[in-house]
Amino acid sequence: MIAARDPMHRRHHRHLKCGLLVTILAGACGSFDDAPFQPGGAGGKADNGWLSAKTFELDGVLVSQVAVRAEGSLAELATDIGLQEQLVDDQLKFGKNAMANKGYHLNQLAEAVTIEAVEVEPDPEEGDRVTLRYRAAVDLTARVPWSGDAPQSLEDLDQTEFVVPLPLDPLKMKQRFGARCADEEEHPSDYNYYYYFIPDQEGCDVELHQAELTLTKVHQQQVAYPEYDRLLSPLPSGLPGFSVAVLPGVARDTVRGRLEDELHLTGEEVEGESFTRYRLPGENVEIVIDLFPGSYYFRDALGGGYQLVYYHGHSNYGTQPYFTDPQAFTSGYQIIAMSSCRSYSYYARQILDAKATAEDPKGWDATDVIANVNPGWVGSSSSTLTPLLKELRAGIEAVRNDRPEEAPDWLSIVRQMDRVDGSPMYGLAGVRENRWKPPAP
Repeated sequence: MIAARDPMHRRHHRHLKCGLLVTILAGACGSFDDAPFQPGGAGGKADNGWLSAKTFELDGVLVSQVAVRAEGSLAELATDIGLQEQLVDDQLKFGKNAMANKGYHLNQLAEAVTIEAVEVEPDPEEGDRVTLRYRAAVDLTARVPWSGDAPQSLEDLDQTEFVVPLPLDPLKMKQRFGARCADEEEHPSDYNYYYYFIPDQEGCDVELHQAELTLTKVHQQQVAYPEYDRLLSPLPSGLPGFSVAVLPGVARDTVRGRLEDELHLTGEEVEGESFTRYRLPGENVEIVIDLFPGSYYFRDALGGGYQLVYYHGHSNYGTQPYFTDPQAFTSGYQIIAMSSCRSYSYYARQILDAKATAEDPKGWDATDVIANVNPGWVGSSSSTLTPLLKELRAGIEAVRNDRPEEAPDWLSIVRQMDRVDGSPMYGLAGVRENRWKPPAP
């Protein structure tokens, strides 16, 4: 069954319909053992289709519980699956630091949620307290070892089961605890408290739930290509190619310098438009690049027919509103590059879910997402624009001129991006099932 968490985020899930309970009854909705969890639900996926030269993706299952007052916007929490899934995400993201200490980057959005039981403790004065017991399918990334290859299976890992301390009530942490449970020097707020969460800090009195996270699968690297045939469309010049929207959230002049100094392009103003247009020529192909004044044109670019949308700027702890409206996207094939801190954890799933349709429930067919795993310096992340454009141009040149075997694959492309901005560790979401590939020799 597919349920909408909100207009932006759709998931596959199984929900055990328990009704309201005065206390949690161990057998009321089936125990964890007699209700086996299937990540992704019926026909769903349990990962982001991630490929990376420096990292690999894993699936996991988190078993936890969360308890809050059902008041205000959460008044219907006991019966509203959308609110329940949102609350799960609110708690899940507090596992970031605990798993990072174990070498894993946890996606802060769950792929699938199973509500095992609901408990309601009536309180007419302060609001009913609702407790949810749940399982969530999650995905994580880890760095490929400095020496050696990425693990091929769970047997190659030193540990597959983890205890993750999570706040039982993850809401309004700053209001309730100040900086007692976080890195005070970072001046945490409610919206980013999880990023600096230190539950074992002296003086932290938050009530914790010791959640259990079990790794269930290691995804292996494989070869995948951009959909080059879908990047070759007639342009106004008469040449085939594709169009690019470049949206700098910061340092627009730096991004402009990438185009003019590194690619030796000359911009032209287009009457009635806000962007500056550049043309990157190739061998019987062309790439049209529109540099916008800022990221506030993001939704216009998503629906503007651009095959590549490139953002350079801050992630704002995953709060950027760029992907909250599925109607803003074009229905065609798009590469969306988020050159910003930890964009894998924040935005990969949002984008794929927003692009999903009944015919393409994963969102993989219509979208390739370029993201990164680590934080990075916003001043250097725009350096990835140049190799990305050069490599994609090389690919469409090879296909257009009957040399498809020379077209670079996605891992080759992100290796070039890593070379100029290597700390964030770039990769691709939604590409493992891409159809284009060069013919066999």
